[in-house]
Amino acid sequence: MRCLPLRPRRLVGYCNPGFMVSYIVDALIFKYVAFFGVWLSLIFFNYFLLTTFTSFPHAALAAFLYAETNFLVGV
Repeated sequence: MRCLPLRPRRLVGYCNPGFMVSYIVDALIFKYVAFFGVWLSLIFFNYFLLTTFTSFPHAALAAFLYAETNFLVGV
């Protein structure tokens, strides 16, 4: 069985700062800014996740599932 070619250090490296800033902003009682920060971090995470896949079916499935997750977080 072949593993997917994900680069977890790169993905976590791009997401962690966004989520940390959102947490700090949330602690300062700026709820809408924190929510936008989390959503923006998820969108960047989606972009870098999709660029790691080499096959189109895997990338399409990941894009669909991630778009659904972003929609549910936004609702």
